[in-house]
Amino acid sequence: MTTDIQTPAHLEDRLQHFQNLMPHRVRSILLVASPYHSFVLEEEGRLDELILSESVELNLRNVHGIIRVTTGFEALALCRKSPPDLLVSTLHIGDMPWPRLARELKQVCPDLPVALLAFDDRELSEIRSQRVQGT
Repeated sequence: MTTDIQTPAHLEDRLQHFQNLMPHRVRSILLVASPYHSFVLEEEGRLDELILSESVELNLRNVHGIIRVTTGFEALALCRKSPPDLLVSTLHIGDMPWPRLARELKQVCPDLPVALLAFDDRELSEIRSQRVQGT
């Protein structure tokens, strides 16, 4: 005698969504930020703790954490050597303008997902104006 267990449709959808994401797991994150912004993200946002808690909640075993660099040149060198699964950057990194880093990253790792952080409305406006100008 077999018993068919019926799973509610919303749980099946959620499970399918999770299974579709599994090939895209993020194991390593490269953070490109000035020492100040890196500190703010760590102390204020508790970035490592958030990532670890999400990993535990999702039952993930291989979480390598965050690699931090302070310059675009360091980020590009790391991406050439061992591309991360995700790159997170602040707008102002010091050694090169963000649009230049984005262009060079696209050449080195064309499929690398990138997240650009804005800390306030002024930075958000700056990002928007750069997108309009096409830089």
